[in-house]
Amino acid sequence: MNYRAVLQEMQKEQGKRVFLSCGPDDFFREEAIGRLKNSLLQPEAAAYNYTVLDGKTAGPNEVVESAVTMPFLDNFRLVVVQDAVWLSTAKKGKASSADGSRMDGLLAYVRDPMPSTCLILTAAEMDKRTALFKAISQTGMVFAEAGAGEKELFGWAKQFAESAGKKVRADALQILLDGTAKDARLLKQEMEKLFTYLGDRQVIEKDDVLAVGSRLPENNVFSLLDNVGCQRKEAALSQLQELLRGGEPPVRLLGLLVGQARLLLEGSLLQQRGYTPKQITELLGVHPYRLQKSLAKGKWYSPDELRRMLQLLLDTDTAIKRGKYEPHLALELFVLQAGNK
Repeated sequence: MNYRAVLQEMQKEQGKRVFLSCGPDDFFREEAIGRLKNSLLQPEAAAYNYTVLDGKTAGPNEVVESAVTMPFLDNFRLVVVQDAVWLSTAKKGKASSADGSRMDGLLAYVRDPMPSTCLILTAAEMDKRTALFKAISQTGMVFAEAGAGEKELFGWAKQFAESAGKKVRADALQILLDGTAKDARLLKQEMEKLFTYLGDRQVIEKDDVLAVGSRLPENNVFSLLDNVGCQRKEAALSQLQELLRGGEPPVRLLGLLVGQARLLLEGSLLQQRGYTPKQITELLGVHPYRLQKSLAKGKWYSPDELRRMLQLLLDTDTAIKRGKYEPHLALELFVLQAGNK
């Protein structure tokens, strides 16, 4: 969500007052709402004029009741509805007349909102066929939030470091991104730990990440895949168990392994077809440092070996999701099966 655009609308006398943010990326949405709150509301009155409603339990009528409340000792109120599941009800089946009547009050409000209230509705998805969506599109603003990719996270992390008076080297940041499986919340936590670790030093180096990031599995993923590919089962199992004992969530570790195996395969195939590293970087949307490291490792495997490893990882993911195996056991079975030629 573009908080600057929302703030500009709120500062206009006849600006828009209702905003819809659709998509899965709640981290950056929350970051934007936090900035908006700090910019829009007076600190001494924010406690009275900032309301957050859970869309799973708060219905449209409660949203309207909060939105029509006048601000106290300030010019504006900020009302945020998190995960308004009733916005996508129609996608799960034909909406009933009761559903429609529940929306009537909110629909009327959207068409004529309080000039002193900034109403932000958030949802993973919304049925664009509904009258409510059309009304918000006409009188408010709709933000379609795509999941943050590596490029967006890279840019955000650099800005976050700068806001703390720090700089981060590209190779150090790539390890952070890979090690956190591009989880923005975990990335922020790890960077805050690094800020404390650095003290007065301003530049985050690769060695700093390796020293502080004890939770980051990226440091071991390459060697784990190498041990698997070279049939060093005992070493691979030992490494896997060390990661799991260290608190690494098995599902995130699996996702990191899938991503790395896919990058090894795709990078290797594109390089065989004559693409330059720069072209591969643009096609795959990864940072040059990560690609360089992956291309070097990819030479150790044949495409068939990488395809088999990737397929086994995808089969492992399916087995976990279907409840066939516990995640820890499924990963151990992957190591054993992948180590058999």
